[in-house]
Amino acid sequence: MLIAFSVIGIMVLLLIYFVVHSQTLQRDLNLTRNSARQNAKKASRGLTSLLFVANELQKTFMTRLDTAHSKGLMPEKSYPVARSIVRSMPQVIMDFCEKGHSVEEALTRALQMSEANMEEVREFIKKQPREVRLAWSKNTPDGYVTACNAFTQKLLMSEKTEDNQ
Repeated sequence: MLIAFSVIGIMVLLLIYFVVHSQTLQRDLNLTRNSARQNAKKASRGLTSLLFVANELQKTFMTRLDTAHSKGLMPEKSYPVARSIVRSMPQVIMDFCEKGHSVEEALTRALQMSEANMEEVREFIKKQPREVRLAWSKNTPDGYVTACNAFTQKLLMSEKTEDNQ
């Protein structure tokens, strides 16, 4: 009889332990869920802001390209390729951030509906100055943006150089 009470006592203690432990785990799970929701909201806001910035950069770079093209500062053959690179900027950056693609993979996907292909892009980049090629070779969004900035800015700088002569 004493053994039966001892076993029952141990079982009751184990039951109490597991109930308390499960409540602690439930509380931790709820805290983790709340934290995950807050982090998801922050990430969503961050991606929305990033997309806005990428779109604004695209507009700026497109304006530079169009200006250079209208003033004849860019070879006619290079314009569609450069335009495709700049037009793809938001999609490339978002694919990199959301899907984990490299910039080259994301750009290849973006160019499927474009007037240029990846081989033309490679040839275009090969003809660019060293700083553009170095930035491009990083295969990251910051390198992509830096390269776009450098080659579009270079076009307008050549106009200023021509104006000063």
